[in-house]
Amino acid sequence: MEPVIGIDLGTSNTVVACMRDGQPSTLPDEEGNVLIPSVVSMPEPGQVLVGYPAKERRFLDPLNTVLGAKRLVGRAWTDPALQEARRRLPFELRRGPNESVRVMLQGELFTLPEISAFVLRKARSVAEQALGVEVARAVITVPANFNELQRQATKLAGALAGLDVVQVLNEPTSAALAYGYGKDASERVAVFDLGGGTFDLTLLTLFEQVLRVRATTGDMFLGGEDIDTLIASAMAETIARRHYHDPRSHGRGFDQLRSAAERLKFMLSVRDNATVDIPTGIRDRAGYELREPFTMRRAELDALASPIVDRALALCEQAFKKLGVAPSQFDRVVLVGGSTRMPIVRERVAEFFGREAEEGVNPDEAVALGAAIRGLVYADEARGAPPVRPEARDIDVSVDLGPSEDSFPFTPARSPFSVTAAMSRAPRPPLPREEPVTPPKLAAAPPVTSAWSSGPVLTPPAARPRPLSTQGAPEAAMPGPPPQGAPRALPPQQGAYQAWPPQNAPQAVPPQTPPSAQAPLSPQGAREVPLPLQSLPPQPQLAVPSSSAKAWFVAGAVAVLVGFLAIAIVAWRLLAHRH
Repeated sequence: MEPVIGIDLGTSNTVVACMRDGQPSTLPDEEGNVLIPSVVSMPEPGQVLVGYPAKERRFLDPLNTVLGAKRLVGRAWTDPALQEARRRLPFELRRGPNESVRVMLQGELFTLPEISAFVLRKARSVAEQALGVEVARAVITVPANFNELQRQATKLAGALAGLDVVQVLNEPTSAALAYGYGKDASERVAVFDLGGGTFDLTLLTLFEQVLRVRATTGDMFLGGEDIDTLIASAMAETIARRHYHDPRSHGRGFDQLRSAAERLKFMLSVRDNATVDIPTGIRDRAGYELREPFTMRRAELDALASPIVDRALALCEQAFKKLGVAPSQFDRVVLVGGSTRMPIVRERVAEFFGREAEEGVNPDEAVALGAAIRGLVYADEARGAPPVRPEARDIDVSVDLGPSEDSFPFTPARSPFSVTAAMSRAPRPPLPREEPVTPPKLAAAPPVTSAWSSGPVLTPPAARPRPLSTQGAPEAAMPGPPPQGAPRALPPQQGAYQAWPPQNAPQAVPPQTPPSAQAPLSPQGAREVPLPLQSLPPQPQLAVPSSSAKAWFVAGAVAVLVGFLAIAIVAWRLLAHRH
C-alpha cells in the first residue's frame, strides 16, 4: 500500500509522520532527530542546505539563510505584516510581479513557495528513508487562520517538492485528531496551539468519532520567537551596561543572542535558574571574541513572557465572549506547540479554562500525528479497502460555522468561507515523480480587494478553479511569471542529507558587511576579520590607531629624540668651555 504521510510544516520546525500497524508514529531522520528545523541556506549558487546544517549557517551567512518563511507565505508585498517582518529579518526580500514577494539568495530570486518546497523535499526524503518506499502523497497542516491564498501557496510548495497534497488540514484540527483517535467519547475539546511563530485557538466537538470544528481564532505573529527576542534584548541591555556596546546595533550579533536566549528558555522550562555563555560582540587583541556568563531565574523569564501569554489569552477571551460560552464548559484542553512546554503557559492556560491540560499529547508531534491519521483515509481509498482501524472511517473533519442541530451552545460566526471535507472524497491519482521539479509558468492576475487580508491580494483561486499538478497550478498560488521570464528547476539540495560539513565542499567565506551597515566602536571605525567556517562569526573589533594617529606618534618620537640630542650638544660644549 502506498503510504500517505502527514507533514507539520511549522515556523520553527517540521515534523513528518505516518501510520504504522494501525498507529500513527513520527519518522526520525538518519541521526534520530524527529524535529527538522524549517531553515534553508544557500552557501553558493546551486547548493541548498536544509535542517540542522542550514541552522548552523544562520550566523555565518545570514543574508543567504531563510528562516520563518511560513509567516510570509501567501502575503502581498504591501501587507503591513510583511513590511514589519522585512525590517526584522536578516535576509533580503524584494518586490515581485503583481505585488508578490521574492527572496534573494546568492543573487537569484526565489518565491516563498519554492523556499517551503525545499523543506518539504527534506521531509519527503526523511519519510522515504524511514519507510523504505517511495512517497508521493501527503497531508500538510497549516494554521487555522490561513486564508485561501496561503493554503494554495502551501499546496504549490508540495507540488514543487514532488508531492500530491491530498489535503491542507488545520493544525488544531489535526492535533484534535491525534487526541481523539480511537476514543469513543462525546467531549468538547479546546486546542491551544502556541508554536514558534503562530498562535491558534480552535474549539471542537467530538461525538462518536465525528470531529467538528465550531470556531477558531489566532495570530500569525505571536509565538515562542517573540519570547526569544525579549530574552535576547535583556542580554543586550546587560552587555551595553558593562561594555558600552549594544549588540542590537549589529544584526548578526543579536541573532547570536537570540540563539542563546532559545537555549536559556529550554533550560528554564525544567529548572528554576540557568546560565549560558553569551557573545559580547567585542574582540581582544588576539582577535578572539569575549564571552561572559548570563544568568536568569524562572521568575524573570515569567515576567518577560507574561505579555506574550496575555496576548494569547486575550484572543481566547474575545472568542468566548463573542460566542457566548464559558471556558469551563469544555471537557478537555489540548496543548500544542513547543512553547506550551513553558510552565507559565501551562499554569495560565489551566487557570483560564479551570482545568489542567491533557498530559498524553506530545506538543511537538501531535499535529503531524493527526495529519498521518487523516492520510490513512486516502491510503485506504487508493487501495479500495476498508480502513485499518474502523474508528478512522467515521472521522469527519469539517469547518461548520453555521447553526447546528446538536446541543453545543455556539452561535453562528462570520467567516469569508466555509469548508467541509468529508471522508467520501474520491481518490486522487498521484503526481509523477520528477526531479528536479520545474515550477510552472503562470499568468499574471490583477489585484483585487479581499476580505481575507487588509491589503490588496490576488484573485482568489476559487474564482478560477484549476487542478494542481506539476504542469499547471492556480494562478493565485504563485502570481506572475518566474524571474527573468522563464521557468527554472529548483537547485538540488547538495549536502542537505550528508554529514556536516560535506566532504570536498568549498569552505564558505562570511559575507563582507558594507561599511554603512557596520557598527564601529570608535570614530576611526573598525574592520571585521574573516574567520574560518568552524570559528566564531566575525564581530566588530576594538578600535586600532589610524594612519593619522600613527603619523602624530612618529612625529612626537622624532621631536623627543631631537630634544635629547640638543641637550647633549649643549652639555658637551659647556664641559669643553670649562676645560
